[in-house]
Amino acid sequence: MDRNKASSNTTFSTMVNDALSYAAFHPLRYAKVLMQVGYEPFALRKTTSLFGAGKSEVYVLPSVFSHLNHIRRSDGFLGLYRGLGQGILIVVVHPLQVCLLRYLVQFVGHDEVYTWNPLHNLLQMWHQDGGFFAGLAPKLLMEVVTAVSLNVILYLLDRYVFYDEDNFPESARLFAGFCRALPVFLVQSAAYPLSLISTCMAVNQCGLKAGQPPLMPLFDDWTHCWRYLRFSGQLNRGSSIFLRRYSGPVAYSQGQAYVSPLMIH
Repeated sequence: MDRNKASSNTTFSTMVNDALSYAAFHPLRYAKVLMQVGYEPFALRKTTSLFGAGKSEVYVLPSVFSHLNHIRRSDGFLGLYRGLGQGILIVVVHPLQVCLLRYLVQFVGHDEVYTWNPLHNLLQMWHQDGGFFAGLAPKLLMEVVTAVSLNVILYLLDRYVFYDEDNFPESARLFAGFCRALPVFLVQSAAYPLSLISTCMAVNQCGLKAGQPPLMPLFDDWTHCWRYLRFSGQLNRGSSIFLRRYSGPVAYSQGQAYVSPLMIH
């Protein structure tokens, strides 16, 4: 009884913290949606292009902060959080994703704890560890880091480099397309460890063999998981499905080398 109460308190605290983290960046997501649908109620500003056949004047749009200020002046400060309730559903449905991950990971240890029935899995998780929001913090952080980084990088490229693309020669337009695609790959690659950590934390200490020693250390929190993976050289584990290079700890059996978990405390 005390264990269930402790799990309930931890789950509620985690849910509140992650919901607050999501809410903090909601205005940026809101403004991004308006920009994506072409809502630009601002006067264009002329500036000088750095590329093309000679310098020429082109129009540019203001940054996301102009959108945020426009929303605030129109609908007030609370208007920046329009749709936040629906956005929090991302947090609410996370337990189902945890159930799915645990159901799949059972294959590792041939466990039979979780089934195809989501309701059974939610009840099982409640009695087992209360980990409804396990792995949510790094997942939300990954989404925020990816969205903010890409928006900043692409804005700087369009604002200072490629905003006169219509006047570029063909070779320069091809280069501009490459420069826009490259940051997406680089940012997603840089943020991948957070996705990995989210998956690991979703199954850690949940009663499955794959989430406990000797297959996985017991982590205090997601930063502990980060330190373990970085120390063992596995922060990019699973990021590639072809030509998979391995640099982590190795164990030998009958003359063959196998992946070996590295235990740290």
